[in-house]
Amino acid sequence: FMGYKIPTRRSMERVNEKVINYDLIEDILNLLVVDPHKNQTILPPKEMGRSFPDGSILIFLPGMGEIRALTERLKYSRSFGDERKYIIIPMHSTISSEDQKKAFMKPRKYCRKIILATNIAETSVTIPDVVCVIDCGLMREVRQDKHSGVSTLVTDFCSKANCKQRSGRAGRVQPGICCKLYSSKTATKTMKDQSMPELQRVPLEEICLHILAGKLSNNCTDFLNQAPQAPSEDAVTKALVILDEVGAIEEYDEKAMKYSTQPRLERLTPLGYHLAKLPVHVRLGKMLIFGTLFKCLDKTLTISASLSTKSPFSNKSFDQSTQEVDSVHK
Repeated sequence: FMGYKIPTRRSMERVNEKVINYDLIEDILNLLVVDPHKNQTILPPKEMGRSFPDGSILIFLPGMGEIRALTERLKYSRSFGDERKYIIIPMHSTISSEDQKKAFMKPRKYCRKIILATNIAETSVTIPDVVCVIDCGLMREVRQDKHSGVSTLVTDFCSKANCKQRSGRAGRVQPGICCKLYSSKTATKTMKDQSMPELQRVPLEEICLHILAGKLSNNCTDFLNQAPQAPSEDAVTKALVILDEVGAIEEYDEKAMKYSTQPRLERLTPLGYHLAKLPVHVRLGKMLIFGTLFKCLDKTLTISASLSTKSPFSNKSFDQSTQEVDSVHK
C-alpha cells in the first residue's frame, strides 16, 4: 500500500478481504443510485456524463449463501426494499430458466435491476443493460481436500483473467464502471494470472472411473495425457492406486506387471461399475454400497454426508455468531 498514509496502511492490513463486506456493497449502491449528489469518489467515465445513467447493476458474489444473504438484506432495507424502484434478481446455476430470464427483461420506467450473480455471469451470459459491476474478487471452485481426499467447494480469490472478464460485463454495449472490492495489493500479489485447470486441482478417481466405464481407453494415463492441460502423472498414478485399493479396477493384462516395460492396462471390476454410477468419491461410494448390503444405510449416509463437506462447527454461516456455533458444538 505504498503512497498511502501509515494509519491507512495499518487499517488495510487488518482487513480480511475474503469476508464479504455487505455494508460496503450497500454503501456503494447508495452512493451510485440513491444519493448520487453525495458521491465524490466513484466518478463515472466521461462518456456517461456527470449523472449515473439508467441501467442494471451487476454484483459478483462467490456463492448461493452470499447471494441469499445480500438479497434478504437489500429487500428489507429502507433504500432498496421498494419493489417499484428496485428489482433484486439472484442468478446462479440452480435457478430455473424462467427466473434467469428476469435478468434480461427490460424493467418498467423508473425501476432499476440489481442482479446478484456468481461467476456464471462472467462468460456464460451477457446482460446488455449493465452499467455498473461490483466485484468482490471471490469465487467458489472445486478442489481436493488434503485431509479427506474428496472434492470440496473452496472460496478463494479469482484470477486476474476472471476479474478482467467481470469488469468487461459493464460497458458491453454502453459505457460503464466497475467497482472492485479488493485492494491493489491483492490484485498484484495474491491473484494468479489464470485459473488452474480443473483437471489439475480435483481428484481424478471419478474421472478415471468414467474413462473406463465409457470404454474410452484402457489406459487412463495415456488418455489424460492427451488433454490440452493434462494433469501430472503422479496425480493420475495416485488416483489409480486408490481405485485399486478400493477394488474398483483390476489389471487388464497379466503381462503388464509392475516391472514390465509394457504400459499398464486397467478395467473395471463389478464394484467399479457400480461406483461409476454414484456421484460421490469412490471411498464414500463403497461405504454406501456396503451400508446397503449390511442394512445400515441411514448411518452410512450420515457419515458420508459429514465427510463430503466441512465441519458445521468451523463453517459458520453469515447469520451465526461465534457464540452460537460454540454453544452448539458443546
